[in-house]
Amino acid sequence: MLIRFFRSSYLGQYLALFFLTAAIGLPHFFVYPDAPENIPAVPLYSFLSMWATEPSIWIPLLSLILLYVEALLLNQFLADHNLIPKNSLLGGFTYIILMSGMDGIYSLHPMLFVNMLLILLLNLSLHLYQSKNSFNNVFMAGFLIALISLLFNHGIYLLLLFATILILMRALNWREWLISVAGFAIPVVYAIAFYYLTDRLELLRLIDWGYVRLAFTLPAYDTVSWIHYGLIIFVLLITSSHVISKLFVKNIDIRKKTTAVFYFFTVLFLIFLFSHSENKSIALIMLPVAVLISIYISQLKRLWFYQLIFLLLLLLDIYQNYAGVWIRELN
Repeated sequence: MLIRFFRSSYLGQYLALFFLTAAIGLPHFFVYPDAPENIPAVPLYSFLSMWATEPSIWIPLLSLILLYVEALLLNQFLADHNLIPKNSLLGGFTYIILMSGMDGIYSLHPMLFVNMLLILLLNLSLHLYQSKNSFNNVFMAGFLIALISLLFNHGIYLLLLFATILILMRALNWREWLISVAGFAIPVVYAIAFYYLTDRLELLRLIDWGYVRLAFTLPAYDTVSWIHYGLIIFVLLITSSHVISKLFVKNIDIRKKTTAVFYFFTVLFLIFLFSHSENKSIALIMLPVAVLISIYISQLKRLWFYQLIFLLLLLLDIYQNYAGVWIRELN
């Protein structure tokens, strides 16, 4: 029922998606989440969250707004690129279902800001194919990657992702590569200048942008979280096999854009595996996962099985948010 309902995008669907997002996070409006942690090694996030020094209603409210706006933006961009039907809200609905159950997402988690920039970066990347004048796009892409790096230590590795996207989408043009590097350099130079002028250069030493640990240990999730993520992985495996099998029957525009989404997923997944950042979260990979699942679901005719899966994911989202608040109150 849920998937079929959000296959349309009228006013009722937009309102329903907002109230669904609010209902999942409702307990955080009565028992305020803790204020965001100030992380000196993540300068831009520290700057954006410096006003939230104590628990208040503004923290879940801003988190709700960011989450909902991201869902709408993602849905619009997917429709613009013909990856989902233009009269559908499936992209936004899938994103909400996947993100709402992430730990701390209604507590102004850094990944909310990171994903907003990643959505914009994905849109710019998909616009590169057959673009006659791509200089603005590649400059803004480099600029966004720099901002992501100031929000999430290992965002710098997205430069490798964007280099791969350029090779996929464009003929080799050294000007585009140089312009993207210039776009990346500008926020970094301004950040260094800011810390220099405020006599806080020592904080830059805490930023370990380039260091990764080539060892992976399983995250310490509880049983419900493992069930939740297991369902998502199960749907993703089915989705990936279907999308890949149908990839070469699509026109070249859709093929390249879908391949770019797979590149996004691969790089973000590797960053998640090997990153030891203080604000690391599995929410980092939920953007490309939501895109791939949306593409797959939008092509299905028989939906009953996935209706059941999405209903289970919704119930798990509700349980994790409501039970999480209850457990925090007991402690």
